[in-house]
Amino acid sequence: MNVWDEVPQEYIAIIKDQLGALEDKTERHNNLEQIVGRRWMPKPLWAVRNYDHDGIEAWEKLSGIPSSHSRITPYCIYIHVPFCRARCGYCDCYAFPLSKNEQRHIQQYTDALVQEIEMWGSQELLKERIISTVHFGGGTPLMLGISNLDRIVNALKHNFCFSSKTELAFETTSSMLTEEILASFNQLGFSRIHIGVQSLQEDVRKKIGRRESPKTVLEKIRCAVRFGWIVSTDVIIGLPGYRNPGILDDLDSLMENGVEGFSIYELVQSPRNRLFFDQFHLTQQPILDKFIMFQTAFQHLLKHGFENCLYNHLSKHRDKNLYFTSPSRHEDLLGIGTIADGYFGNFQYRHSTYLAYLKSISEKNPGFEGGLVRSAAEDVYRQLEVEIRSGKPDPLVFVANIGYEKSMDLFAKWIRLKMICVDPSGDSCTLTPNGAWFIGKLLSDAAENIDTTTFIY
Repeated sequence: MNVWDEVPQEYIAIIKDQLGALEDKTERHNNLEQIVGRRWMPKPLWAVRNYDHDGIEAWEKLSGIPSSHSRITPYCIYIHVPFCRARCGYCDCYAFPLSKNEQRHIQQYTDALVQEIEMWGSQELLKERIISTVHFGGGTPLMLGISNLDRIVNALKHNFCFSSKTELAFETTSSMLTEEILASFNQLGFSRIHIGVQSLQEDVRKKIGRRESPKTVLEKIRCAVRFGWIVSTDVIIGLPGYRNPGILDDLDSLMENGVEGFSIYELVQSPRNRLFFDQFHLTQQPILDKFIMFQTAFQHLLKHGFENCLYNHLSKHRDKNLYFTSPSRHEDLLGIGTIADGYFGNFQYRHSTYLAYLKSISEKNPGFEGGLVRSAAEDVYRQLEVEIRSGKPDPLVFVANIGYEKSMDLFAKWIRLKMICVDPSGDSCTLTPNGAWFIGKLLSDAAENIDTTTFIY
């Protein structure tokens, strides 16, 4: 099947233009399949170098850090819930299924989260800073049940400063979503939901283990919209049998039913989903086909008025994607729960895996694996990374951090490769679908221009 035959005529010239910009005319053998396959995502800082502090030391350090920040500066909260009803074969998240015999974990984990919330809440100046958003991710947060989530939200409201603008959001599968749950969460103040639809195509849903009919999924989305909620979902390029006609039909159906935000990304192989890749021979998928499908989905959303609010998230209307865009607002992140990351200023910390986290909480500390202080060079990289990931990199931030000449050379290169474009006003830049696809390359380019011989990404 020729992927170009599946691309609507109105997008072909645009995509070929994007693709043509990547061709290196100096290469003797110019293979587009190889060119678009040269992509990667850089690892987080804690994964590429040792921690500066162990878990106990990190908590001691953090006990003073939040107090050093302005009490008027907002920050956001992320809470990780690692449970699911069943393990999806394609998923590479830190999550595991619970059987009926393991329901005790739900109560234990809820207790642990509340204890950690209270530990953070003991810091008075942290309590005075307004929360911009609380985001429950996973896993499937609804696995905790309404009563436990009610308890967690009440603990958050008791210990931290919420305003009328604080957004509560959570991720879920459609199968666990009911009108009763939406009504209960509405009462708790939730207003944004990310629903893991993955696909509305019956054959694809069967392969990935989704049991609900597309009709039922869309009914649940409409129900959330009737409650006034912001609804977002994802487009996963590379699911077995998921091709352009189905992807575009799904985008149209989801838009028609009120979805206001879409995250577009490629299904990536990891140790957690390797068997799924083997089962459906996904490593044999031509990378060029996936690049063209990614481009087509991106262009389709742009055509319908969606705009970048993150490098791979397009939204319209009310969807500000507050948790994922918080770095662009220079907000700190209070991560809570197993494997959750967080940072205050230049101090980053990470929680331990599940059993170690529970053990640490029982010993009256928040269960950190470790913490680190970003060096001056790492701080520079962080600022450039935030700009690139925002989808709207500001050249002035680059100039301030790496100098005028290096910045102009970088932006000229990215414009030539059509990874960014200058907005018609001339006042700002936006990542193109090329830039979203090659986000790792842009980050590596930025890192290479930081003046240090010891800073490696």
